[in-house]
Amino acid sequence: MDHELSGRVTALETEVGVPGLVVLAFDRGRHVDQSLGRALTDVEGDYHLGYDCAQRVEHARDLYVTVMTDAGRVLHTTEGVTRFDASPSEVIDVRIPAATIRDAGVELPATIELVDRRRLATLSCLDAADPDDALVPAIRADLSRGGTVFALMRRYAREPGGDGEEGGLRLAKLAKLFELGSVPEGLVGHHYGLVMDGASAGGGRITRAWGLVVGVTRAWAGKSFAPLAEGERRKITGTAIPDEVGVYRGANHFGRRGHAPVNLAARALLELMDQLDEASIESQLRYGHARSGHRFVAHRACSVHAGTPREVFRLNYRFGGLANYPPLSFLVEELVEIADGVYLGQQLLATRHLTRRYDPATPAHDHGYERFGYFLLFDQALNVAARRLFADIQMPLAAVTTRLSRPGEGVRTPRPPAKFTTLTLAEAPANVADPDALAQVERDVVDAGSVLRMLASYSAAAAHSPTTDSPVFAKLRALFQAGLAPESMTGYYDGAVVSWSSPGLLGGFGVNSLNLAWRVCRPYSPWTGQRFAPRGESPGRGVSSNQLCANTLVFRGLRARAVGLAMKAMKLRIEPASDTERREHGYDAKAWFAAAEPASSVDPDHRGKRVYQLNYRPRTLSNPPPASASIEELVQIARGLFLGQVNYATRPWLAWDPETDPASYGYRPFGYFVLLDREWQARRLRLGFDLHEV
Repeated sequence: MDHELSGRVTALETEVGVPGLVVLAFDRGRHVDQSLGRALTDVEGDYHLGYDCAQRVEHARDLYVTVMTDAGRVLHTTEGVTRFDASPSEVIDVRIPAATIRDAGVELPATIELVDRRRLATLSCLDAADPDDALVPAIRADLSRGGTVFALMRRYAREPGGDGEEGGLRLAKLAKLFELGSVPEGLVGHHYGLVMDGASAGGGRITRAWGLVVGVTRAWAGKSFAPLAEGERRKITGTAIPDEVGVYRGANHFGRRGHAPVNLAARALLELMDQLDEASIESQLRYGHARSGHRFVAHRACSVHAGTPREVFRLNYRFGGLANYPPLSFLVEELVEIADGVYLGQQLLATRHLTRRYDPATPAHDHGYERFGYFLLFDQALNVAARRLFADIQMPLAAVTTRLSRPGEGVRTPRPPAKFTTLTLAEAPANVADPDALAQVERDVVDAGSVLRMLASYSAAAAHSPTTDSPVFAKLRALFQAGLAPESMTGYYDGAVVSWSSPGLLGGFGVNSLNLAWRVCRPYSPWTGQRFAPRGESPGRGVSSNQLCANTLVFRGLRARAVGLAMKAMKLRIEPASDTERREHGYDAKAWFAAAEPASSVDPDHRGKRVYQLNYRPRTLSNPPPASASIEELVQIARGLFLGQVNYATRPWLAWDPETDPASYGYRPFGYFVLLDREWQARRLRLGFDLHEV
């Protein structure tokens, strides 16, 4: 997987992570959205999934996620703020109202179990060991160097096996740990496991062959245990196990591993020996294994291996009622607990009487059991530590149900300051024609994580689907109608285009032709923002404003310089920037001037809403067409962030007169842009939103 998507699903009000929810990732298409995969949220609400770039090659990935319960009830989707042109590593957090979560029957966790780090560094089986035993100090020294039991066992798993001096010493240490371990009364639930590579302990050809198949494939992922029902117990084991001994049924789990020929061949052999069942979707999401099988019966009993005369927790694959095929039907495994929740197992194969039906009453020494390897199992509570150390296990985040107790563990990047996540809208906006669209905008801000990321998503959505009926425009219109009109604007603001729209004939066949054209022309545009300053002289008859708005331009690239030369050739009004303006704000010139003042909107859909109006129409401003037919309007939607609407007169042949009713000119919205203060501009640069000539 060369791409990854991760994030956290939390309750909106408390930001408490919600475990056990299914997160589905999609690549948004023009006609059909493609599923990229699914994951289950872990104990802290985190999820992670990978996908291949080759799954979608015709365009960059446009990501969104849908969150649902394991029963299939959809709780939320971030499709409204699709992450267009996603990077190879994206983070999409989802915040869902707590009421929505509870209504779906999902309980929010009150506390998360903590795992004491001292538990991970303690081999409890050494507590009663003979201090004069030479192997015990050596094992303690190994543990001290590794720091944790898992690090110690990883070292033992990676050290070379065989009959050499080094391999012999390692096997001796494993045998000593097995000798000192305690016997669990029983095991219940899922346990991940680790094959101890190269842990062959000698034996005949059969045991060596079996060790090769199991060890090299590395497909084994762990085991599950559950109490065996009384009726099933009698059917499988008869009276071979005393009634007072607890009996458990179990199965092995196998993951999807590499495609090396030896892996494929060995897996085919395993499937031939015993038909593996496809794991349920729930199991695949929660535990990551693909198939299950190789069933056994587990209980306390004496070891069947002559070299370990002690009681163990036996995993017996040999009962005929389990329907295992040879050589699996010759297998017995034995477990002991060497640390709290950590179990060391040895694998044994019968080497005699292989053609006879298995009889549990036959003495163990008659079967000639030989040990061919070791393996490790551990409790679910320890997954939080094992996942970090054992990458080969391929453990999903959903399998982690605890946290380590180390101070600072689990600290996440803080959310952006409230300025960047809070809309500053009218308390009861009477001008909003579509309250549902406004409610979706407020929801989109939460999904996007910031107001600016939401607007960037809207911009990308309008470009991705260039239609005049894009839902983006209903949202932008509702957001504009709910915004607050500034009383004045002073100083310089960087600008970014959200989207153009195409009313009337320009939108023939439902195509947003202006926005399509803008995508081609944007690299040639020198526009960078707007500057507001007092104006000494009146801008013209009927205009009371003493504020002047100037659009700022940069002529640095070859294309922008060519546009600048063309503007000069057309004798457009261009004022060079002062040295201070160049130094502090980086623009080269100012053009397209407007009288700026609070006024009523000229857009009839806004029903007289109060806005901050930028009027390009007075003749004294010397604006050329089509700017001379334009009136822009601004509202504040967040502190330091302003949403602008571009209106053009659809009857430009009518000379502008301030005394004429604006409805006579047929003003229609042709696009939206934003103005940003310095803090918002810094966010924009990090986000990469409309950065031509910035």
